Amino acid sequence: MRHGSLRSAGSDPASTMFAWAQTLVTGTNPEFPFKPEQESPELMAGNWVMRHGVDANSSVPVSIHSFTIADAGPDELEAAKRAVKRLKSMRHPNILKFLGCIETSTEISMATERVTPLDHLLRQQDPLADTTAHPQALTWGLIQLTQALGFVHQAGLVYGSVSPGCVMVTRGGDWKLAGFEATVEFSAVSTGALPDTRCLRRWWPKAYTPPETATDADYPQHAWDMWGVGCLIYELWGENPNPQALKSAWSKLVSKAATTRLPPARLLTHAALKSTYTSTLLFLENTTLKSDQEKIGFYQSLQSAIEEMPEVVRQHKVLPHLMESAQTGGGCAVEALAPLLLIAKSLPTEEFQRMVEPVVLQLFGSPDRALRVSLLQHMPLLVANLSPTVLQETVYAQVVLGLNDTAPQLRDMTVVSLCHIVPKMASEEGDLLTESKADDVSKQLMRMMVDKEPVIRTNSVVCLGKIAEYLTPTVRAKVLCASLAKTAKDPFGKARESTCLSLIACHSRGLFEIPELAGRVLPVLGGLALDPLESVRAHAIRMIHTVATSLEKHSDATKAKDAEAAAKNVGNELAVQEDTPSSDWTSWAMKGITDMVVADQPGGAGNTTATSTATPAEPIRRPPANRSPASKPPAMQNVAPAPAPAPVPTISEPEPGTGWDDEELQEDGWDEEELPDLQEPPPSKPAKVSRPPIAKRPVAVELSLIHI
Repeated sequence: MRHGSLRSAGSDPASTMFAWAQTLVTGTNPEFPFKPEQESPELMAGNWVMRHGVDANSSVPVSIHSFTIADAGPDELEAAKRAVKRLKSMRHPNILKFLGCIETSTEISMATERVTPLDHLLRQQDPLADTTAHPQALTWGLIQLTQALGFVHQAGLVYGSVSPGCVMVTRGGDWKLAGFEATVEFSAVSTGALPDTRCLRRWWPKAYTPPETATDADYPQHAWDMWGVGCLIYELWGENPNPQALKSAWSKLVSKAATTRLPPARLLTHAALKSTYTSTLLFLENTTLKSDQEKIGFYQSLQSAIEEMPEVVRQHKVLPHLMESAQTGGGCAVEALAPLLLIAKSLPTEEFQRMVEPVVLQLFGSPDRALRVSLLQHMPLLVANLSPTVLQETVYAQVVLGLNDTAPQLRDMTVVSLCHIVPKMASEEGDLLTESKADDVSKQLMRMMVDKEPVIRTNSVVCLGKIAEYLTPTVRAKVLCASLAKTAKDPFGKARESTCLSLIACHSRGLFEIPELAGRVLPVLGGLALDPLESVRAHAIRMIHTVATSLEKHSDATKAKDAEAAAKNVGNELAVQEDTPSSDWTSWAMKGITDMVVADQPGGAGNTTATSTATPAEPIRRPPANRSPASKPPAMQNVAPAPAPAPVPTISEPEPGTGWDDEELQEDGWDEEELPDLQEPPPSKPAKVSRPPIAKRPVAVELSLIHI
């Protein structure tokens, strides 16, 4: 069976078997691959019942019109078949597009482009039929209806049944002429025949029937149909149409004298049908006939014009034309992109990805710099609607190519665009980039931090601060502090200020560990605190206070943790304290030094005339003067006399240029009161007594030991 044939299904046994099998599997007939949507309501369209559906092969939205044979009379059935044949042979932008048809023993099913009857929109007070909110949308529909009727008249026909029930409206607000049940040849009308509307008696409004009861050879071909257009204007606007110029056109269309009624060509040039709205849509439909200069001027002024249009008209009428212009390239693609994305931002995400995403990906592959700049300017809008997978696998690779461009503007805009792309890419991976992607992003930014343009370096620092939280911990620890330490020395003041702000932002998000704060961040801030620019110093000092607070909190937390651990081990701690003598660390250190010196001098104590800065030992106990050698303790009577004591080094004045001066001591934190007395006291006569060789005595300690 031929596609769209009106032959009865099932006349061929083989085709019937195949059709039955496919219907069982897919729910559709191979010769009529259209199925209605489950929740689509039934709408009356003349003698037909219409439901929205889809093409099972391509998922394209369609409308399915059904005519029930059992409920119709013979004249209605004949008129329905005649209408299908007429519609199938008529090809015009303003005539309903025929897609397919099949006839069974019970009904005739016809598929067309997705439309809605005008009378249904009027009853529902749809924005496309609202004469108060969007009167220009209806004016545009009248233009399209008039163009369709002019085409029918050029074909030598009289349409015969103009009314709201025969006008279909697309999702983009275009009017389509349908319902050719009463269409007749004009040659028959000129010989006295009239269009027969009795087959439409169930819904046909009698007011749309012209007053003439007979026709002759002088009867104008357009007179019958233009009467119906005048009646439609009156039904839409009443006696006070908007714009008011329609009133003069309406009065001529419904003139009782058929010869004075406006033909389609004159109505199209009437002032009532001229406006910015209608001229904009007319230009879009004829863009292929316009020059590039005309297109550029049109697209530049389009953004203000589309604000007056209903949203559905912008999305389903203007947007497809703009996408087509952008895809063709040339000098118009850049100008068409701005209004395209302005309209696309109101689309649901699913619609954006289905309609606009393929076009955007194609544009990113274009080498045109102006087009790339326009895309980067609208990056926030694109990122909001593109999927993370598309951004990571396709868009990112195209975007970073701009970092190698010789144009500074393009490099700068590319850096800024990464602030928008990276967070969306990370959303697919659980708020963190993959290790490889994070490494690549950080390398790209670090490369731009040494760009010859100071603005690009500054924006690279800002971008790193914004996206740091999306880098993996490994990459962040390797890159963040190191790169910001370098940019803190940038000769451009704004770059150094951005470094401070990035450090503040990263710290507020908890991206620095305590060791990093103390060992890597604080040194950077210390240098910035002495910056020539007051703003840099202010930010750095404020950050230093913040870091100090964090370190104090960490110290308090550590102290509390240690106290808690100590409380759990009280017994062990007490045992350790009992085994350890109570003394401060300085006395322990000096005692250890004394032991070492005495061990190195087996002959006895040191020179008592030498001065020492060490803590004095216990006083020396001298033996009584009247004790004789024979009165020595028994344990010491056979001890050999001690050798002469080794000389003790004394402190001498430093040579010029080798010692400390007052300024250096003050810089090191010493004052005169804290300095040790380095003057050597006058020598005293040594006591002429012998001392036990094993007694420990105070020893002189070199200043170098204290210094160490």
